[in-house]
Amino acid sequence: MPTYIGETVLNNPQLAAALTPEQQLLVAQKAYINTKILFHQNIKESSDWLKAQRSEGFRCHIADREFDDDAHFDYIDTLGDEFVIRLQTNRLSNQTKQTYTLKGKVSKRVVYQALVDKPFAHGCTAEIEKSTFHGQTYRSVTVQIEWEPLTLNGKTYQVVRITLRQGAKPLFEQPMFLLTNRKVFNASQAQESYAAY
Repeated sequence: MPTYIGETVLNNPQLAAALTPEQQLLVAQKAYINTKILFHQNIKESSDWLKAQRSEGFRCHIADREFDDDAHFDYIDTLGDEFVIRLQTNRLSNQTKQTYTLKGKVSKRVVYQALVDKPFAHGCTAEIEKSTFHGQTYRSVTVQIEWEPLTLNGKTYQVVRITLRQGAKPLFEQPMFLLTNRKVFNASQAQESYAAY
């Protein structure tokens, strides 16, 4: 679309400087659109419509990895709604790890552990008799569900890690990570977040 200017361009001074004069005018007038703007508009419209239909209860927005962005989490939070959003597998935890310099000394640089590599604080397992993924059916699938808090920009959410196994073999190369602002204090609530997604 002619008015589309992506966040990647806006957040990169070199790319932003290469915008055409027409595009720079769109930016100055805040008349451009992009995925972030469209997502926030759609979420707000959905939230407002649901509130008008039924004022009590809760609203939970579900989104895939494309919407793994701190700004999205914060925006949905400000609406007073819940969300379950799948995270990219390269997301980092709040836990630091010790690193070493080339000379073998402890580095002063702060490095955070990747969610994919660290043990989680809480966990449980569940069994699924039969499950179909990408057109293939699996029987006797073990679901390992782990969860713990994750603080992003001063706000604490819950991250839920899902690993599916058939026997000892994982069904997927990487586990699934879900971020939610829902309460996850026990196995049942962690399973509800996975079921919602």
